[in-house]
Amino acid sequence: MRFGSRSCLAAFVSLTVCTSAHAINIVPVFNNGDNETPGFDIFNQGLADLMDYAEVYYQDMIEDPGYTLTLNFWYEDLQDNFLGVYNTVSTSGGRVTEGNIRIDTREGNGGAFRDWYIDSTPASDGEFEMEKILLDDLSGSQKLDYIDWIGAPDALEVGYRGSAVSGGAAHLKYDMLSTLLHEVGHALGIRSGAAESNDDDYDINPIFNFGHSMAAEIDTKDGQPDPGHMKPGTLLMCGECGSANVRRRPSHFDIFAMATSLGFTEVDVPRREFLGGAVWGVDGNWSGNRTPDPNDEAFMRNASLVTMNADDVVAGLSISRNTTLAIGSHTLNVNGTLVLEDGFLNATASIVVGPTSQLIANDIRLGRNGELDMAGGVVSVLGDLDMTVEPPVQQSLVTGHGTLTVIGQFQGVGLIRPDGGVLTINAGSFDLDSDPGEYGRTEIDATLGNVVFNGPHADGFGSEADFIDIGFGRLVTFSDAWTLEEQGDVTITDGGLINNGTWTTHGEVTIDHTVPFGIVGIGGTGAMIQGQTGTIATTGIVDFLGHSTIGGAINVNTEAVRFSAGGTFTDTAVVALAPGTTMHLIFDNTYTIENNATFTGPGTLVIGELAILVFESGAELDAPLINNGRMEIGNSPGGATVNADFAQGFTGVAEFEIGGLSARNFDSLDVTGFNAILDGTLELSLINGFVPDIGDTFTIIE
Repeated sequence: MRFGSRSCLAAFVSLTVCTSAHAINIVPVFNNGDNETPGFDIFNQGLADLMDYAEVYYQDMIEDPGYTLTLNFWYEDLQDNFLGVYNTVSTSGGRVTEGNIRIDTREGNGGAFRDWYIDSTPASDGEFEMEKILLDDLSGSQKLDYIDWIGAPDALEVGYRGSAVSGGAAHLKYDMLSTLLHEVGHALGIRSGAAESNDDDYDINPIFNFGHSMAAEIDTKDGQPDPGHMKPGTLLMCGECGSANVRRRPSHFDIFAMATSLGFTEVDVPRREFLGGAVWGVDGNWSGNRTPDPNDEAFMRNASLVTMNADDVVAGLSISRNTTLAIGSHTLNVNGTLVLEDGFLNATASIVVGPTSQLIANDIRLGRNGELDMAGGVVSVLGDLDMTVEPPVQQSLVTGHGTLTVIGQFQGVGLIRPDGGVLTINAGSFDLDSDPGEYGRTEIDATLGNVVFNGPHADGFGSEADFIDIGFGRLVTFSDAWTLEEQGDVTITDGGLINNGTWTTHGEVTIDHTVPFGIVGIGGTGAMIQGQTGTIATTGIVDFLGHSTIGGAINVNTEAVRFSAGGTFTDTAVVALAPGTTMHLIFDNTYTIENNATFTGPGTLVIGELAILVFESGAELDAPLINNGRMEIGNSPGGATVNADFAQGFTGVAEFEIGGLSARNFDSLDVTGFNAILDGTLELSLINGFVPDIGDTFTIIE
């Protein structure tokens, strides 16, 4: 009686032969006669399922043909507190053909049932926080457990393990899968009597390791050699290293040592590492002497520039440790997550998408020092793109020019720096500001190129001192509504901010234009709404091309500011016009100054020939006013005051409405400056049915 593999019924059945599609054929056989069924697995199904998984797991990794291994397995109350025990039944040609694996049931001998974690989803390590351990991660003393390690690839994987998630299902329990993988590893070559251990070490074939010969010393036990285990404690096949709360899987070194001991050369390891060289598509440059396939997670961290030489597909890709991947003229499809992250100071992890390149990924995560370099290519993200920055300032970067499309959300904090052209970013939504208390900030640096943001914004920009810097001749364009929060900062230096959706600003905007070149300042078809905490400071000639609602401070420091699409200066607006400056209201639009808005000179407010300025009743200007367009007093009848000089040009029209003889019944403009120069047209309208008599007088400008 036996449990079948995944292609057979996983229950007590008659002996069934399952044809394996794999190169090696592991046949697990449940030994019901010797089995001691424990209370924690009363049908023995948990053990059987894990053994079936271990069978397929190893068959997928060791692919040389013509080898069949039968493994009998059962539960037993083992002596000496062993978690599991392996022994060889028969061999042929130096390889095990049959072996026994026993799994412990009780603490000690005859004690309480052992607290096993029997994973019902062994293909997933979600209950553990797994990590890869590379040769480069080991201390000097740890490396001494290896022979000829000097000059070996730093990215050689020498461990893959993780602690159980605190409070999770595996917390503080013994992981039965780890024990089974370890015991099967004995049958696959790491065992007493293996010829490979006769020189007290386990070699790995150089073809697996970028041509570098290397070995691990065998372990010792009670002062005697233990050829069934290797000495390095990070490996799966280490000696007496089984413990609760930990999962171990075979590292690349474990697999290479097993294959070498068995005399095999065809391995397909998970978590494919790029070990050396400069070209992606060369087998020998990758761990196990094979380039990654669509089922592989690929890792690149060998501190070099690597170029793709063909299109490729991988399940996931992580780049780190000062490594750059250039896609060239090819397409790279990452079916999972692309991670660009480097934990070292002054190092980067980057991918370059050239003008004829295409990168497709389910998700992209830009960690510290991660860089997505758009060198004219196309990037498509089917899910989200997440940027992060960590202390000290190690920010992620999106740079270059080309088209980046994120179907989900473009989120997080980091640096966006267009370079060499237009960087177009399309997203299902944007969330680019840092959250309160979050380290770092988002920076949009448009000093070397233009950037366009197409998509709605799920949150404001600038909650934690985020900023936008727009350089000479550069444009930053937002196609949808967005908000500059109170702590945000926008600096425009001879460039333009284009808003084709409504822009709400509560932060600080500094505009320095010394060379007019067309659309400058704040442009676009969208409206601008400035909150009470917002400030705008201008130098040079600045245009506001969308409808503007001003509720905060505008400081015009030199030359001119021009509003072109109408708007309102609310009762919280504070406008300061420095000496020699002007604020122009132009084009065929209406502008309103509410009664508590503040305008101070000595700079001048100018109503353009096609513009209409409406004063709410009670509004005051402490700055000179020139009317070349149309001026009206709102809340008719009403009054306004100019506490400075007033001049109306020959194209100017001043409309006053009269509804009675009393001053409160007709519009009036009180000019308290030294000069009032009147030209153009005075337009009088009668309201409220009032008809004046001949001889009635009305002081409408005083």
